[in-house]
Amino acid sequence: MALFDTDPSADSDERGRRRDVQVRMARSGDFRKMLETQLLPAYFSPANNTKTALHEIVIAMAIDQ
Repeated sequence: MALFDTDPSADSDERGRRRDVQVRMARSGDFRKMLETQLLPAYFSPANNTKTALHEIVIAMAIDQ
């Protein structure tokens, strides 16, 4: 098992709000949109933000899971 971007502390209020938005989007059928608008910009470096092939690989992996 690998744990990435973990923190033993509780989420800040702002982080909790962002997570709530992400959960609502995913549950309402907007999982792909949530990945594209919420997660990819936060997890890719600026050098990889324009690499759509890489984005599609990550999105496909997330959807498969």
